[in-house]
Amino acid sequence: MEGRQLSTRQEEILGKIEERNSEEVIKSRRRWTADWVLKPRLREEFRVMMDYYRANPPYFSNIVTAYDIADSLEGHDYEPSKHVWDKVCGGKYALKVINAHWAEPKYPVGSTVVVRSTATQFPNIYKGKAAAVISTTEPIRNASKGCKRYKILLMGEMKPALVDEKDIKIYRAPKT
Repeated sequence: MEGRQLSTRQEEILGKIEERNSEEVIKSRRRWTADWVLKPRLREEFRVMMDYYRANPPYFSNIVTAYDIADSLEGHDYEPSKHVWDKVCGGKYALKVINAHWAEPKYPVGSTVVVRSTATQFPNIYKGKAAAVISTTEPIRNASKGCKRYKILLMGEMKPALVDEKDIKIYRAPKT
């Protein structure tokens, strides 16, 4: 087989393989691994997005499954490639979710709020009813404005409810 020339397509494929394994690319992968280990914010943002995509299948379901499997194994941590992290955490909806996650809560724990009349997840008997905010760190389920999730306890109820920020407002005592 000596003396044979590679075809144009073979040369193209060989070039891609050499490009993927160049020194620069290998160094970039090592930098990403170091960043993943040293920067907890990257891991937190990826965890937030895994919660979001778990609630919104089928987007990235294969990555969510791999993440869940690694999470269930003791001593294992799922480390995405830089390419996977960029796809999962770099989209416009992902940025909305991540920004909402890091944003200060509009209603801190202990605040008294009211369920808005436009809240679609509650029956009419709960709309306009006062509630206490008991948690502001619930997993985000959608990428709309006001998507930060709260756990609230409606007055007179025993079971807390999860609600988006856009579905509640501050309680104002009635004028006497």
